[in-house]
Amino acid sequence: METVIVDASLLLSLILPDESTKPESESFRHKFQSNQLLAIAPPLLKYEVVNVLRSAIVRQRCTAIVSQALLSEFQKLPISYQETNFANTLSLAIKHNLSVYDASYLDLALRLHHPLYSLDHHLSQLASGQIQPNL
Repeated sequence: METVIVDASLLLSLILPDESTKPESESFRHKFQSNQLLAIAPPLLKYEVVNVLRSAIVRQRCTAIVSQALLSEFQKLPISYQETNFANTLSLAIKHNLSVYDASYLDLALRLHHPLYSLDHHLSQLASGQIQPNL
């Protein structure tokens, strides 16, 4: 079983009904649903998902009832939550000009030596070492 770090962009593309499905999302969905992946994320993921669901209601992308159902679906996903190293996260955010939120996913990927599954290609490339750090 492959272990991966997963971010909010990818997970939200799977659960929001009006999101267009990207090939990366479908590949992840297939592997995840067939128990080929162990997904890890920082606890921040929960807050990001709930915030996007709230925004979806405000922007009338979905109703409060649908949002609650999507939240329930999300909470059933077998995701292992691991704390990030805040000193590393801050350092990565500064070094790569990232939000602390994005840097928290990058910290887990680099520290745990697992690929980062994200629709943010820049972030995925940083995690895989394809982009050299901004110095």
